[in-house]
Amino acid sequence: MDNNKLFWNFRDLEQHTGYKYLWLTRNILFRPEWRDKLDSNNGGPVFYPRVRGERWKFLAEPMQQFLKENFADLFKERVS
Repeated sequence: MDNNKLFWNFRDLEQHTGYKYLWLTRNILFRPEWRDKLDSNNGGPVFYPRVRGERWKFLAEPMQQFLKENFADLFKERVS
């Protein structure tokens, strides 16, 4: 795993977090309170695929920082 990458793909995100696609999308990427903040269209570190065949892209360092800053909230129980 290359820790010097500027960009990550989804596999890189999985490797860095230890979680798979379903967990990452449900608990981070599509979480309502974080979705807009993460979206690259709003200055965030995540490129969300817009059409079938497009790939996820992440700015590595800002994504790592986001995960570190929100670590406690990631694992808090959420009330639906």
